Amino acid sequence: MTAANSRSTTGAGHEQAGLFEDMYRKLRPGVYRYALLLSRDRDAAEDLVQEAFLRAHANLGQLREVGHARGWLMSITRNAWREGRRRAHPNALPLGAEYGHYSTSLSQSPEAQAALREFAEGLWRAIGNLPGKYREPLLLRAIEEMPVRDIAATLSISCETAKTRIHRARNLLSNRLFVKRSCPQAVTSDIVGQVSDRECRLFFVEL
Repeated sequence: MTAANSRSTTGAGHEQAGLFEDMYRKLRPGVYRYALLLSRDRDAAEDLVQEAFLRAHANLGQLREVGHARGWLMSITRNAWREGRRRAHPNALPLGAEYGHYSTSLSQSPEAQAALREFAEGLWRAIGNLPGKYREPLLLRAIEEMPVRDIAATLSISCETAKTRIHRARNLLSNRLFVKRSCPQAVTSDIVGQVSDRECRLFFVEL
């Protein structure tokens, strides 16, 4: 190997190391949330994240476009989970414990605060009870804000199927929350405006 080739190889290695460090810093939180969605157990999710990044590091040369890094990592995470963690933990963590966020204001009455808390808890219970094929694309789109293209690649489905499942998930949630009234009817419309941006995106994010 010539000195020029050696410098070129070293430079490429440094570039890949920098890329991986950048990916880890920026994408780890989202990968962890997705791992938690799959495993429903914090310890198992941490193990899954570690395995996913180890695989990503070993196969970094397969990443063709840096802009697709998040979808690529999510696919690796899902494949690792499918290989060894197909069933949720028997003491499955409620999704709202990690994903759910809502805030109350001192200006709100105790009744309004209680209604908001009841709605948020009911929302995340309903999400947890969705079939996985609907829950996964909905959370990846609304919470992780992944493009439909990347969601489709992560789940090994077409873009049209991904859109259909997200739409179906929203319809199921709306039916369970607003038709069956998991929160008091009089406060439903007000509550939707008070939950966090994350919860709002579950219903209103564009496809």
